[in-house]
Amino acid sequence: MQLQQGRMSALEYASKFVELSRFVLAFMADKKLNMNCFEEGHNPNLKERILLCQYISYEDTYSAAFNVEGD
Repeated sequence: MQLQQGRMSALEYASKFVELSRFVLAFMADKKLNMNCFEEGHNPNLKERILLCQYISYEDTYSAAFNVEGD
């Protein structure tokens, strides 16, 4: 999956990511892959700030994206 955030907000991007990931069985089974792909699709400055922390779950990464974008 190659979804990119582009001009979407973090909320719009996360919603689209979840919507599309339902169609990819590997994402449903592999939480680490899901988290890594979610991180990679963010805008460069948001991604850089998220990657400074070593999140271990998709849910943590998801929350961080909203917190970082709100700063």
